[in-house]
Amino acid sequence: MIGQLSNKKIFLSSFFIILICSLLFQFSISDKVLQSYYSSVGENTYDIGEKSVRTIVMFLQGFMIFTTFVEILIGGFLLFVAAFILGTKKPKKIYLLLYTLTSLISAFKMLILSVVNYLTADSSLIYSAGGTSLSLQLLEPFLLISIAALYAAAGKLTDLSKGKRIILTGCFVLLKLFTIFLNYFMADKI
Repeated sequence: MIGQLSNKKIFLSSFFIILICSLLFQFSISDKVLQSYYSSVGENTYDIGEKSVRTIVMFLQGFMIFTTFVEILIGGFLLFVAAFILGTKKPKKIYLLLYTLTSLISAFKMLILSVVNYLTADSSLIYSAGGTSLSLQLLEPFLLISIAALYAAAGKLTDLSKGKRIILTGCFVLLKLFTIFLNYFMADKI
């Protein structure tokens, strides 16, 4: 079935699915974020600046969705650079498609987290894509599945040999490790 669809249609549909999952995740946590904010500030400021706080939360959530797409664009470009160094003849859009397809796995995880956040009544519990333990983030099943999916999809979409696909997958792993470590260490600063 995938062979019958064009790469552009697959890319656009994948991008749309990632957008929907990101929107659902941000929607599922918006009320919890506001309730957490108001519980930490106190009851006396609940009506002061409520529209401003909601606007800031909406802006931050929109920014988080935007960063998801920037990550896809940068990740696809970095995969192309690695493949170019390895001697590929395929265009950049193939590697953007490859990174987008592996990002669908993370989007599926966001969909699951959206349902869990929506069904959880406790506003102090917000389930997010990044956990508190670094070892759990490194051994996360969705990350491991996306690594395997990248290797398998690279076999179908690229002209790289098995050894070069392993190197490309290693570059993908390094990119994911960089984002995990960046998110983990930056979360302490916020």
